[in-house]
Amino acid sequence: MRTGRDRQPTWLETADQAVWDPESRVDEYQRADLHGRIGDCSLAGFQQAMAVSCHSFIAMAKLAEPLMTRGGTLLTMSYYGADKVVNHYNIMGSVKAALEATTRYLAAELGDKGICSSQQRQTWMSGPSPDMTA
Repeated sequence: MRTGRDRQPTWLETADQAVWDPESRVDEYQRADLHGRIGDCSLAGFQQAMAVSCHSFIAMAKLAEPLMTRGGTLLTMSYYGADKVVNHYNIMGSVKAALEATTRYLAAELGDKGICSSQQRQTWMSGPSPDMTA
């Protein structure tokens, strides 16, 4: 086992470093894609949203699979807007729907290894009703 300076970072440490790297942040242009009309979302904004919210789960599953020799659970978070139209959720509704489908496909692929792939969908718990259109 390596210790000290010669130790290679774990995959989780590498992922954590990427999250905090200023070069990997969502810039203002792409934030406009997330908050604007779904029909006005740019390809770059859509790709960024898919990479952050959907493909990152696939990448994590690929890295975790060899470590889960006794099975386990991969868990992701989704939102009510993946299934129903919620005002101002826009492109993220499509992205979260893709994440939920990905979760089901990962469950089918990894189930025979005892690895579950699950999602927790956040909904409104208390307070004012959400502004829903459908």
